[in-house]
Amino acid sequence: MEQTPMREIEIFGIPALFTEQDIPSDETPPGLHCYQLISANDGETLLGTVLTVIPVEIPEDGERDVYDDDLMLDTEGQMLTPEEFSEKYLSPVSGPDLEERYGKED
Repeated sequence: MEQTPMREIEIFGIPALFTEQDIPSDETPPGLHCYQLISANDGETLLGTVLTVIPVEIPEDGERDVYDDDLMLDTEGQMLTPEEFSEKYLSPVSGPDLEERYGKED
């Protein structure tokens, strides 16, 4: 997968990356989980792709609704490549600062 920067977001309390582009699941970077956001209006229109560091719980029917308070899409969020994102959240050396998680306020 091309290492194009993506917007850092949070979905269901999980750090994630978002792009409006379609990322085929077979092109998901190692260590990340890939989810397609589909419009509830028609059930077909792709709104974007989300990459997470941990899997999102998905019901057996394979779909999960996303409500406004489930998704933090901060326009001031960092633009990171999947490689940079993995380094930030999965690296044992430079993993997340647990005192200050993205999207969480004191």
